[in-house]
Amino acid sequence: MDNLEKFLDKMYENSTIDTALCINDSLVLIPKEVERRIEDKYKNLEEGHIFERAIRIADLHEVIKRLRPTADQQIYEAKYKDVGYDFTTARKELVKYKKLIGYKENDIIKEDNDKEYEVKKAIIPRPAEQFKTDIISLKIRSINEEQAKDLYPDYLNESKEGRLFILEDAHAGRSFIDGKEIPPFSKWKNEYFLAIPEELNK
Repeated sequence: MDNLEKFLDKMYENSTIDTALCINDSLVLIPKEVERRIEDKYKNLEEGHIFERAIRIADLHEVIKRLRPTADQQIYEAKYKDVGYDFTTARKELVKYKKLIGYKENDIIKEDNDKEYEVKKAIIPRPAEQFKTDIISLKIRSINEEQAKDLYPDYLNESKEGRLFILEDAHAGRSFIDGKEIPPFSKWKNEYFLAIPEELNK
């Protein structure tokens, strides 16, 4: 069973469903379980992104409605004013901070698929306000006819037409830097950092 099928099974067992109709007539299923998980990210720095305030689910639905999901794309970036803070960065983006008094780098342990990895953290002597973002990232995947037949038969017609999708996750901040998708922690090596403002470093 692949990751999407495991996710669909879990959502089917634990969640009721909202929907959002996108401008290209795609229908995105929004499990309540996913909504709760996104709401729980408020003020959580674990993944390198923070929602500035508890996200309004109605606003999240409006963001999704403006998207044009396709079967060959899973990660989407969209505008959401003052959505939060983005502390994930590429090494080259740190150059402007390195000569500042108080700049530091160290290694921290982060989990990825239940395994631990060392990743780089940079302590930036600048206020958190400089890391505010209007970008929200969403993971939305296509649901095929077979998956819909088993778990979401009410939406079988949409799946047959190739326009049924499901929201898996969302976070404040980018998912792409210079056109390249930011990889999971296991593949960061020395190319990506958590850039944490000094006032938030604990």
